[in-house]
Amino acid sequence: MKKNGFIATSILYSIFLVFLTLFLALILAYLHNQILLQKINDEAKSNLLKINNTKISDLNIGDYVQFMNDPSMGETYNDPDPAKHDPYEIGESVLNQEAKWIVADIKTNGNIKTYYFLSEIDASKLDVQFKLSTDVIRKYHTLTIGIINEMINLRSWGNENLYQQSLQFKNYTSFKMGFPTSTELITIRNNTNLTDEVKNSIFGIDSNYIVYIDQTTGPYTAGNYYYYRMYNFTLANSKNGSILNNYCGGNFSNGKVNYNSNNTFGYMNKVWDTASNSEYIDYCSYASPVAYTHKVSDKVVEANETKDNDIAILNSAAYNFRLMLELGVDSNSNVTYVSGGTGLRTNPYIIMDGRKSE
Repeated sequence: MKKNGFIATSILYSIFLVFLTLFLALILAYLHNQILLQKINDEAKSNLLKINNTKISDLNIGDYVQFMNDPSMGETYNDPDPAKHDPYEIGESVLNQEAKWIVADIKTNGNIKTYYFLSEIDASKLDVQFKLSTDVIRKYHTLTIGIINEMINLRSWGNENLYQQSLQFKNYTSFKMGFPTSTELITIRNNTNLTDEVKNSIFGIDSNYIVYIDQTTGPYTAGNYYYYRMYNFTLANSKNGSILNNYCGGNFSNGKVNYNSNNTFGYMNKVWDTASNSEYIDYCSYASPVAYTHKVSDKVVEANETKDNDIAILNSAAYNFRLMLELGVDSNSNVTYVSGGTGLRTNPYIIMDGRKSE
């Protein structure tokens, strides 16, 4: 009997120990989860605080933004007399409502900061329904340089173009839209304060697009539009100096990029190759002002090209388009806050009406 009683007591004691161990484990797990939850809440509050306190004037070169707009405004045009509003005058904005921009340059004058945004290559529409100056009624047009210029220069009675009119954010000191300019591309390329990674995020969009020559520089004459071409290279063909000179208007030697006199606003991107333990040029963007010949045998282009230059044709619909937005903001203003996002390409800063979220 005593032996059986001892066994029973031992079993009960063991069960008690197991129960106590499980109970303590549950308590510890609960406390651990509470600590993690509190940490997550603290981080969330910190992130929200950062968002709530971030102004447009806090943005840096390389940050991405998306301006929120009113869809109903993006497809219409203000008329001072709604009763006489002509439905045939309605037109579309040149950009998609989801258009994203990257901060490419910043100029500061006192408390005024002027931001230069470049749009993503897919920001512009392929065709638009719009009444041009030569049209009787609105109709569909495939975008050309000439059509885009007419659309962004046409003003409503509020002195705004259609895209500008559609934006929720109105608290700017200046607003100007157009094509990327050669002057700005020169500034960005020659900005020694920018890392190669940031420059790559601006230039490396894997596409060709139109650039406007706003100031005569070298062989480029003001008033012309050039097709800014992007060429991709392998490690093997980038080692061929003549290929880089022919396609990019420059060369790469001893880790340094050199541009020739025919290349004032082109860009050559250098990357590190782990296998060969060396740097090379993986792509360049260049608009040639002189005649050139590109061969398929170079393994760079898909078809032979022989051209006098890369000057673009105003009424051609064969181009891709990227736009530039020049936006001035007062850093002392209390209505220039961003409403969300982190500034990444996948999660751009969201700019609504500029009022601080509570």
